[in-house]
Amino acid sequence: MEKEILGDGDDAKLEILIKLDKEKKILSIRDRGIGMTKEDLIKNLGKITKSGTSAFVEKMKTGGDLNLIGQLGVGFYSVYLVAGYIEVISRHDDDKQYVWESKVDGSFATSEDEWNQPLGCETEIRLSLGDEAGEYVNIEVPADEDESTEEETSESTSEEKDGKKKPKTKTMKEKTYEWEVLNDVKAIWLHSSNEVTNEEYAKFYRSLAKDFREEKPLSWSHFTAEGDMEFKARIFVPPKAPRDSYENY
Repeated sequence: MEKEILGDGDDAKLEILIKLDKEKKILSIRDRGIGMTKEDLIKNLGKITKSGTSAFVEKMKTGGDLNLIGQLGVGFYSVYLVAGYIEVISRHDDDKQYVWESKVDGSFATSEDEWNQPLGCETEIRLSLGDEAGEYVNIEVPADEDESTEEETSESTSEEKDGKKKPKTKTMKEKTYEWEVLNDVKAIWLHSSNEVTNEEYAKFYRSLAKDFREEKPLSWSHFTAEGDMEFKARIFVPPKAPRDSYENY
């Protein structure tokens, strides 16, 4: 990808931003990358109306096997399990900014975006969470703060003081967001084994295994295979066997 397309400064960072508006019950996920054109949005997201996925999602809501979602290649449409209305806002360097909107009934519409904040080469997904997804409204994502600022109003009324008229002011609340990095673990797969410390291996293992007991893996191996097929691998041996290892393995 050409660096000029990504922009400068913070706009050039490849990252995923997650924001939650608890009052409006809207979960927003923004991915900085290459974005999508109008054709991409219709071709890749509009297939739900002709693929039978809408019926599949309804089946999932009534107690189907949720593990099948990823296996059948309809992972994106799992959003309908928690949201009744979805917006996908995206801009590609070769096109204007567009909004793809859809409801749980499978209908969708695509239009040029003239009202949202202009994006770089990005895609933002907004989920309007339903009442049954209340548990997601209480999750802790980036910390948000309320800042109070004073602004002069354009009201015709004013206060008399010392023979002079002074315009009234009112306090306005403006919400700002402070982004918190959640995956601060070093990407060890991008480095050779002699560039990664034992502590970095242990930290990566705990992040991968969701093990927060500060225990280090019993052992690990980091290697690269080359030949007809090339791949990199990291193998970790947990410090303890899983509790259900005899029942499930």
